[in-house]
Amino acid sequence: MDLVAELLARTTEVVRVDDLLGVEDVPAAVVVFAAVCGSVLLLLARTVRASKVDMHYVPTPSNKAVVHKLRQHTTLTRYKPPRLLTNAHTSTLFAALGKRPPMPKFHREHLDTPDGGLIGLDILEPPARGAADAPPLTVLLVPGIASCSDAPYIRSLALACHEHGWRTVVKNWRGCKTELRSARTFNYGNTEDIELAIRYIKRMYPAGPIVAVAFSMGANVLTKYMGTTNEDLGSDLYHSIDAAVTYSNGYILQWGYEMLHQPHFRPYHLALLFWAKEPWKQLPPEQFEQSGLPFTKDELLAASTLAEFDKLHLPAIYGYSSLEEFAQAESSGTYLHRIRRPFLTVNARNDPLFPEQAEEFVRKHATDNEHIIFVLTEWGGHVGWDKNFFQHHDADEHHNVMDEITTTFFHHVLHHTSHFEEK
Repeated sequence: MDLVAELLARTTEVVRVDDLLGVEDVPAAVVVFAAVCGSVLLLLARTVRASKVDMHYVPTPSNKAVVHKLRQHTTLTRYKPPRLLTNAHTSTLFAALGKRPPMPKFHREHLDTPDGGLIGLDILEPPARGAADAPPLTVLLVPGIASCSDAPYIRSLALACHEHGWRTVVKNWRGCKTELRSARTFNYGNTEDIELAIRYIKRMYPAGPIVAVAFSMGANVLTKYMGTTNEDLGSDLYHSIDAAVTYSNGYILQWGYEMLHQPHFRPYHLALLFWAKEPWKQLPPEQFEQSGLPFTKDELLAASTLAEFDKLHLPAIYGYSSLEEFAQAESSGTYLHRIRRPFLTVNARNDPLFPEQAEEFVRKHATDNEHIIFVLTEWGGHVGWDKNFFQHHDADEHHNVMDEITTTFFHHVLHHTSHFEEK
């Protein structure tokens, strides 16, 4: 800061900057202003104390080993976010808008759905392997609301999995980076599209184990799947997913609807409503009538709140009598007690979308169900947990704590438990 003080004392001088800007004489105040702003940014970007972390689980030998690995081989318990990212809103906005990891070299596959829809899968194949090597792990990635493989957290984790020699398959939501062909888009809990993606993975890569990771509202869908179809003895997908990790799940949909009325939530409410509407803009107005929907395209896009938007289309499309009935049936928290595969769920206390009631609710399930480990951090925001404020596009700075947790958890379960079975 001595340099800044010296510059401030010389604000009336003129500095030669022709080599820098092509301008001969610029008041030193401009240089001082830039220096001060730069110094403030550097100060704010510096890290603070490590985040407090609570881990809730049944203390079985297996769970203790997982927790030990997470403590020793990740920065989870030593996570020091840049000072700017300790704020709930800045960490959440930065995670969504402030970082741009390199785009993995995905190749695209399309799946037709029974209702005439289209699902896009973006696949990043693992590095070349020897003939004697075991089949690689396949990691299914499920993005948040109306999102796709363009999301920064998806790109970063796909690259991290690739570095571990694993394959990643991103299930893009309908109408997101794909053509919308039917009157269905993102759904908070319906698992039919995930099931189609898993059947494709089983068919194309029958020998290797399959795991899954999901984020935000995608986490609600995957969690519900893990407690329903994945545990259905009569299903061809019984125990198809050997282990799963979720980030920033809200668990109970009704809690989310209640948060819509809170003043601090308004910016997120507007953003969620905008992104929820986006895929529907592709569908021609006449297709609404052809699909037998009790609303028009104009009526749906005119909804001024997320609750109004959801009430208009979700019960009608998915066969519920009301939005309340839909929310109760599709809330993943209802199915946590049925999960019987290794399941790690991670939230941050400063996540502006994390319901206040959720902490005690999930803690109780984690201490009752030995298959669940619940990690709650002090900082991280919503799908954030970034370690670096300044990130170079082609460097490792884009990797975050989620990448570390995910790869460490799957590596441990893959090599040290009996949950991974020969397919």
